[in-house]
Amino acid sequence: MTVRIMRRYFGHDFRVCEFYHDHHGDCCDCFPCINSSINLTKNHDFELTDPNHPGIPKVKSVPYLVMVRNYLEASVSGYHLFLRRNPDTRKSWKRYVEISLPHYQRFIQKWVLSNDSIEKLVIRYEDLTADPYRVLGEIASFFQPGEQLDTARLGQLIDSVESEDSDAKRTKLVKGRGVQATRKIEDFRHFTPRFFRNLEKELTDEFSALGYDRRYAA
Repeated sequence: MTVRIMRRYFGHDFRVCEFYHDHHGDCCDCFPCINSSINLTKNHDFELTDPNHPGIPKVKSVPYLVMVRNYLEASVSGYHLFLRRNPDTRKSWKRYVEISLPHYQRFIQKWVLSNDSIEKLVIRYEDLTADPYRVLGEIASFFQPGEQLDTARLGQLIDSVESEDSDAKRTKLVKGRGVQATRKIEDFRHFTPRFFRNLEKELTDEFSALGYDRRYAA
């Protein structure tokens, strides 16, 4: 959604590398991209899933847009993609959490909380959906610092952008829904307050640093 809005706001001059998609012969297969015409390379630092891997290197000469989300919602969303290769069972859900929770913790520690000197803009998904005009304005200005922001045009793009609905079979675009959060954790098939309360306990440090409340605390 953010990428679609930025592409439409900046036009053909805004080029994006979908790092994890199938690469063509002219792709450098590097992060960050060595092609100076690329404005944004998407990367989830999946290498952090391996506890012995430091993940992708930080390059001080490159600015980073770091987008994060409350793990509770992120895990439910990611699980629907996990189901494309796994059965939908309680065991599968617990296995997905075993894989994704440590990755989330290492990602937050590395890209949000670490005391480094890289240039970065950290955006919470919840702020993006609650106040898309302000937050997407910050993102647009991050890509084009010092330039006057066309707030009216950006607002039109935000109001008309397609949103994504993903399930175990496919991801589809819903036209004209704009920027909004659409999924409720309590509607999740495997939701139990106790399990999600335990997740919040596991993420006490990360949630505190990111400003996330514990909704299921006893």
